[in-house]
Order: sequence, then C-alpha cells, then structure tokens
Amino acid sequence: MRHRKAVPGRFRAVILGLALATLPTAAVATADIQHPVSVTVTALDPIQRGASVRFLVRATTRVGLGRTEVRLTNAGKATVAGANRVQLGRLERGKSKDATFRVVLPNSGERTLVQFKVVGEGPNGMLARGAAYNVLPDGPTEHLTQTNSGTLDAPARRIDQ
Repeated sequence: MRHRKAVPGRFRAVILGLALATLPTAAVATADIQHPVSVTVTALDPIQRGASVRFLVRATTRVGLGRTEVRLTNAGKATVAGANRVQLGRLERGKSKDATFRVVLPNSGERTLVQFKVVGEGPNGMLARGAAYNVLPDGPTEHLTQTNSGTLDAPARRIDQ
C-alpha cells in the first residue's frame, strides 16, 4: 500500500487557487437585444360604439425583409369590413411601410383587441411581429409604447356620449 505525503497548507492554497482559475466563468450578456421589426397601430377615426374605424399599421425594420405582409389576425368582437391582409412587398432596412384596415365596432360589449401581425422573409428566415389596439368600451387606448423591458404602456380615455 502506497502512502501519500501530506501537502503543506501554503501549497494547498496555491493548488486550490490554480484549480479555481481554470474553471469557466459565468458569461455576462451586455447586448441590448431587440426584435428587428417594430409595429405600431393607430386609429384613424374616432372610436365610438358601432362606428366604422380604420386602423393604420406601420411596419419598420432594422433588416431587409422580402415578401412582407400585414395580417389582421383577430378583430375581437369587431367585424372586419375590408381586407384582412395587405401585401407590402420588399421592406428595406430602416424604412417603414403602412397598411390600412377597417373594422366596425360592436354597439355594446366589453373591451376588445384588434390584433395584427407583420410577416416577412428576413436574412435568416421568416420574421413576424405582432401588435394590438385595445378598444375599451369607454374609450380607445392611445400612444401605445413598447419599452426596452418589453412592457407596454397604454393609457386610455373615456368617450363621452
């Protein structure tokens, strides 16, 4: 049976320090990763119960997109009164294109979301980004803003009838 000699304390610390120095360190991400497509939705007409309302959907991209289209994916409790998809074609980097959709809002009821999706062929495959307009029974949302943390800020106002 072979006996090992004890390693003196000061050498143990050096050996442990060398072993710890060779361990991989945790990776720290410093990049601000953002989706390359941004979408905004604006009501072009006053929001009123039973009204026909046009929504302007603006798509902007940080990369070139081919075969881009905007789809009205869900009208909520509203009725689609026009096309539910609009072809935008090629969307160049840093440029915007618009599509307009029309829905008829219900005469009564609760909150409804009118939802849209922009889809295009990016440099590494298909890219898609959604957006929604929150139509409240007492008024629309205004100034829909997406923050860097991904939260949405959407103040609302009351409609006086």
